Amino acid sequence: RKGLKFESTGAETSFLFFFWWCVLSLAWTYSKSGTVSKLVQLVYSIIIVLMIIDTIKTKKSLNFIFVGWLIGGILLSAAGVMEKFSEEGRAESVNTSPLETGEYLNYPVLIALGLFFTLKSKWLKTIVLGSILIFILGSLVSGSRGPLLGMAAGIFFFWIFSNEMKRFSYWAIGAIMFATISAFIMFFIMNLSQRDIIDNFTAPFERFIDLFETQYKPDIGEVYRIAIWQGIWEIFKKNPIFGIGVGALPEILPDYVTKVFQDPTLAHNIYLEVLIAVGPFGFMLFLWFIANIIKIIKPLLRTKDSTLRLISLGLTGALIAQAVGGLTFGLFFENRVLSTTIGMLLAVSIITRNTEKALYELPQRDAEKDKATCY
Repeated sequence: RKGLKFESTGAETSFLFFFWWCVLSLAWTYSKSGTVSKLVQLVYSIIIVLMIIDTIKTKKSLNFIFVGWLIGGILLSAAGVMEKFSEEGRAESVNTSPLETGEYLNYPVLIALGLFFTLKSKWLKTIVLGSILIFILGSLVSGSRGPLLGMAAGIFFFWIFSNEMKRFSYWAIGAIMFATISAFIMFFIMNLSQRDIIDNFTAPFERFIDLFETQYKPDIGEVYRIAIWQGIWEIFKKNPIFGIGVGALPEILPDYVTKVFQDPTLAHNIYLEVLIAVGPFGFMLFLWFIANIIKIIKPLLRTKDSTLRLISLGLTGALIAQAVGGLTFGLFFENRVLSTTIGMLLAVSIITRNTEKALYELPQRDAEKDKATCY
């Protein structure tokens, strides 16, 4: 009702410079309609960030977003597991395509991990832990190796900075080893009566298993990406200063890439996507914005409030997962999930600063009150 009013986060200036450079790219873009569409998506993302910063005022208000994210991630993961175990190889259903991008599973699993260590109720911890296992299983059966590697990087980051997870990991490693040994025994017994049972089970994981085969041949997804990146390099050589404009790549890229199995429309690398769209100068502005986000994150990892620290670890781990997974797939200009995560992180940063400021000012106010009472 009163309009958006939010405190400075320290990242506004760098992002505004990058945003206006994207707007200026409209002047030299090859695809006016595509550029307008992508810029509209970027404006939507900005609005989402501002709304989240304006809405989230306390730690409790974060839970509403967490619950929605967890439920959505569980449904996607469960759908992927059910479909991919009923088919051989990777599913092509539209309903489970988000699993392929890893954009929806990288985030919930890290956010759920941060949430897990903040909960007191054993029942809630069990539910969240179950959701984490479903997320990981859904990612495995999706066969998306890049996003899974990103998820592993995010979890490793969380483990480095979280003493809670280090203590928990000793129990978890023991449980995983017991479950693994039990599974091997079960499969061995079942294989005595049905020889192809292991083949049926490992079908969804073929892309991972093939990596360790002695006669491994490049996957079509790898060939496809190499062809795309070579095409982007050829485009960049012709547009080395200003880029081709935000949104122009889907229309230009097919002319530079030999068709492998479908027309290429994505860079399959968020960094190349930004570089080819806005050129080297725009890419430097993009890196400036990322550097400011890192500056915001650093004090969050040292805050004394354990709940805010763990939530920040989960959100940061989710961004790291996307940063690593984005090396082989992902979107930046229309990635509202990424924008939501950044918005939540900025909101937590403001909550943390206000909390620490209140804790600092409270003893001073008490001291002044006692002093006045003495007089």
